[in-house]
Amino acid sequence: MYIMKSTYNISLLIYCSFIMFTSQVFGQSVATYNITFTSVWNATDHGTLPSGAHWSNLVGANHILANEFLQMGTMATLGVENVAEVGVNTQFENEINASIAATNSEQLINMLSVSTATGSVTISNLEIDQQYPLLTLISMIAPSPDWFIALNSYDLRQGGDWVSNATINLFAYDAGTEEGTAYSTSNAATLPQENITSLVNIAPFNDQIIGYFTINLVSVLGIKDELFDREITLYPNPSNGFISLNNSSINKIDKIEIYDLIGKQVHKEIINNQRIVDIDLTELNSGIYLVKVYLGERNSIKKLIIK
Repeated sequence: MYIMKSTYNISLLIYCSFIMFTSQVFGQSVATYNITFTSVWNATDHGTLPSGAHWSNLVGANHILANEFLQMGTMATLGVENVAEVGVNTQFENEINASIAATNSEQLINMLSVSTATGSVTISNLEIDQQYPLLTLISMIAPSPDWFIALNSYDLRQGGDWVSNATINLFAYDAGTEEGTAYSTSNAATLPQENITSLVNIAPFNDQIIGYFTINLVSVLGIKDELFDREITLYPNPSNGFISLNNSSINKIDKIEIYDLIGKQVHKEIINNQRIVDIDLTELNSGIYLVKVYLGERNSIKKLIIK
């Protein structure tokens, strides 16, 4: 077991404008994915494995801007350093939460660890809003000085559509924060801190993958018609758990479903064709939820924050 130690420029403006434009013209969707991390860490390709070889819990987010949390060839943040050196995710989660507060990311994503050198772990029914299509996930190669794997800013929307299936190969990276060329955690800090670099063909690694992600589209919850969507209002938001939905469209609300950010349905109500609906959600924990409002064959998806 490893030892625990104690987000512009013109291009950004153009990119954000593009997202707003495409959302208005084509509508906006929310896709559900199953994502699996598989480790193939082995002695033949990656040197003699250490005792207790395993992975830390995977952590990341879906977001708007490429390289929001890390970038190869630049210095690691404190959050990335903590994950890479000791498998502690707290600071990286703080960086993600700051990005969420700045509306640059949608949600914090946590996956379980692979507790042995080889194996796999899956997060099921992960919902991704079209506005936040880039996916980042990292994990520590444990034990090691500061070595990790990263799925960095993978675009789940390519060619204007959601990616249906993909396999992304993974290689080892050095965070540039701790000395050491062998599988160990007790090493001096790298001073001054260096950039994140690839460990391909640097001992104990060669040019073989250490693992891979498989990404499979489960479904698309629905396409949002923006003009129609504006006719459905949800308030107050953020909420203490009591919310109201007001519908000014010609259709009436007949069903409401609420999902958490890993795609699990946490609340459902069948409505008798009403225009205004009051809902008690005080049984839900604080966090971000998706509220799907059905009006006949149409639906509207709203993001709800419960304090």
